Amino acid sequence: MEEKRLRVVLNLSVHRPNREILAGGNQLPAALKKIVNRLHKYGSPQLAFAMVASKVAILSEFDMFRKGMLEIGGMEMLRDLLKVEDAVVRKEVVTAIRGLGADEEGKTNAQSYNVPYALLECLMVSDEVLLLLDCLPKDPCVVDKMSDKAVELVNIIMAEQGTGPVTPEITYSAISLVHAIVQRDAHKMEQVKNLEDFKERLKELSSGRLPTQTMLQVDTIINSPWCV
Repeated sequence: MEEKRLRVVLNLSVHRPNREILAGGNQLPAALKKIVNRLHKYGSPQLAFAMVASKVAILSEFDMFRKGMLEIGGMEMLRDLLKVEDAVVRKEVVTAIRGLGADEEGKTNAQSYNVPYALLECLMVSDEVLLLLDCLPKDPCVVDKMSDKAVELVNIIMAEQGTGPVTPEITYSAISLVHAIVQRDAHKMEQVKNLEDFKERLKELSSGRLPTQTMLQVDTIINSPWCV
C-alpha cells in the first residue's frame, strides 16, 4: 500500500505545478517520515525507500518543503537510509541529502547529524558522494575518516578527463577533499605511493584553467610537507 502511494506521488511530481502543490503541503514531510518508519517496521522492498528519497530530492527545490523536512528530522532519516545496502537506494539518498543541504541551514543540519561520517562509513567513493562531501562541512573526525580514501581520491585526480566518467567537477571535488586532508595532517597522505606522478598531474592541472579556489588548493597541496 505504501509503495502504491509513493508511486502516485512520484507520478504527480513529474510536472512542476503539481510539485508546487505537493511541496506546499505542511503535512507531507511528517507523512514521508511516517512512511519510512512503517517501511522499516514491515520490511518493505528496498525500492520503496528509493522512492521516498527520490521524492525528497525532487521537492527539495522548494524552500517550504526543505525547511519542513529539516524541522521533522528529515536529514537524520536520510542518514539512516544510507544503511540500506542497495546501490539504487543509496544513490537516491545521496541526491536527497544534496537537495536538503542546498543552503547553509541544510549543510549545518547535515553536519549536526554526522551525515558526512555516515557517507564515508556506508559508501565507497563515488561521483555523487564526492560532490556531496565537498559541499558539506567536515569536522576533524570526518577528515580523519576521509584520509582512509586518500589513494582513491588521488586516483580520481590522476584520471584523464574526457577519457572516461571523470568530469572536471569530480576532479575539483577530489582536489578539495585531498586539500582538507593535507590541511588536517599531511602525513595521512603518505599511503599514496605515486607521489611524483601525482605532483606532475597537479602541475599539469594548474597550468590549465582551474577555478580560483581549486588553483589555491592545488598550490597548497604541492607546497605541503608531504609533497615537498
